[in-house]
Order: sequence, then structure tokens, then C-alpha cells
Amino acid sequence: AEETKQGLYESQTYQWSGTKWFGSKCNGHVSSSEILPEKWSLIHFNVLFDLYPEESEVTFPSTRFDAQLGRLIPEQDADIICLNEITHHYLGRLMSTEWAKKYFISAFSAKMDYNPEKDPRTFMVVILSKIRPHRMFDYYYDPNVTWRPAQLCIFRTSETDLMSICATHLKAMEDGWPIRKKQLEELWSLHRSLFSSQHLSVSLIVGDLNMEPFEEKNLIATQVNVIDLWPNLYPTDPGWTYDAVANPMIRKIWEAGNFQRRLDRVLLLTPKSDTKESSGSLVPLSMKIFAHEELQRGIFPSDHFGIRADFVNQKI
Repeated sequence: AEETKQGLYESQTYQWSGTKWFGSKCNGHVSSSEILPEKWSLIHFNVLFDLYPEESEVTFPSTRFDAQLGRLIPEQDADIICLNEITHHYLGRLMSTEWAKKYFISAFSAKMDYNPEKDPRTFMVVILSKIRPHRMFDYYYDPNVTWRPAQLCIFRTSETDLMSICATHLKAMEDGWPIRKKQLEELWSLHRSLFSSQHLSVSLIVGDLNMEPFEEKNLIATQVNVIDLWPNLYPTDPGWTYDAVANPMIRKIWEAGNFQRRLDRVLLLTPKSDTKESSGSLVPLSMKIFAHEELQRGIFPSDHFGIRADFVNQKI
């Protein structure tokens, strides 16, 4: 397949008609009923794909996916859901649930040229929203950095205010930090442009950012203001989302993964023109960890814990 060039590409969502799923573009014209509620919630969860059959005896994907899709994700009743490591198989299971039918679901990129026989280990990020997005995009990083795109949804928070949510999954492994640094720099540049071209007041970057502690300095951007929400709300709580102490299943999958990290994050971005550190039109109320409890002996929902964030919109 021809390599996709770096940049934003208009995408679409799936919605349930009552009898089937159908895809449609988000044309930027939404009714007042499609404005995010004043108070709303978001969850992020890396579901741990089932692409390695040899690991199934320690990851038990069927048990985990049944728990994720049958209870753990729907019981959050979040307005927006961001998921990492979603395969076509998992997306099919998700879209067969009754609770998913009340959401708009971002489409796998048509530009991905997916061929399950040629590349069975493809996985992506997916966004679900109870509110129809104002616009929907795939963002392709520099192909020399990574082929896996981020997804970006723009929402209305009022008749005049717009915000975006960018779901991404940055390069894994400790030695992947130079690539993660480049990915973050691309995201800063992208959002500086979006704040101007799309007239956004605020944006969230959500996902498994795979960051090591020494990479915290890379969250200091020259192009946009960045607030890492968990330490901003809970400065004394480490907020581990990848915790081999609490989740021994990790060590069965990966012996070298015997550590504790806050890999999964919600970053709040505002334009650099805002002279003081501010959350703009969006006020974070709280965050919490979910999907962190053992399902059965030795089986956890994922190698990652989920995170939930609650917000209130304010007029600026």
C-alpha cells in the first residue's frame, strides 16, 4: 500500500440506525442538542490486545474481554471513551454489545489499507462518544516515526466554543523515548495549528503515552501550554496505571515489565497565547483509576489500569 503522508485526514463515525451500523462524515454542522453537557466524563483504557496466541494461557483474552465489554467499560457510563490496542476482532465484539449502540464510534482509518491475512497484528485507537462529534480526523505522524495514526474528535462545548480530544498510543519500550519525543513534538505542533485553524479553546491528549519518569521534561512545550492532569489534581499520589506489584499478570507476560509507571495520561492543552497556566474553558473535577481489580485468580482486566476523568465546561 502507498505510504500515507503526515497530516490530518477527514474521517467518519459509525452510528446505530436501529437495525445496523452505518458510517457518516461529521460535517461541522451540529444542532444545539449535540453540545457536550456542562458536566461530562471521559475514560481511557488500554485493553491489551489478543494478537499473540502463545500468551493466551497467561492473558486469558476471552475472560478479560467479557469483563471489559460486559461490565467494566459500560458501568462507567462515560460520555467519551478512548480505547487503545483495538483490533478488528475486538471492535466487532464491542459493536455487538447493546450499550455501544448509544455511542458514535470512530472508524478504523480507510487509509490503513488493512489486510488481516497480510498483517493480522494491526491494532488502533478508537473513540466512542455519546455526542456526535463536530469534526473527526485521523492524524498520521511522520511515517519515519510511526505508521499508527492518532484520532482526533472536535466537540462543541457551547454555541461558540470548541474543544478537541486526541486519542493516541505512543511508542512503547524504554528505548523508544526518542520516537516518543518526536511524537509529542508533532502533537504540540498539530495543536498549535488547530487552536488557530479550528478555533479551539482547549484540547485533551489521551492515551497510553508509555513515558518513563525522565521524560517528564518533554511535557514542557514551547508551542502550547500543557497540564498533566493527574499530578495537577493529586500531587502526592503516583497514580500508577501499569503496576506489576498490584497486577502480577504483568510479570507472567513480560519478565522485564516488573515496574510501576503512570503510562496512561490525560494532558490538557491550551494556546500559548494564554499567558498564565489555565485549563481554558474546561475545568477538571476529578480523576480515578478503574479496571484495577483481579477478575479471577491471577487474571486482571488488562496489563494496564483504566483512568477516568470528570470535567465541567465553563464559559470564557
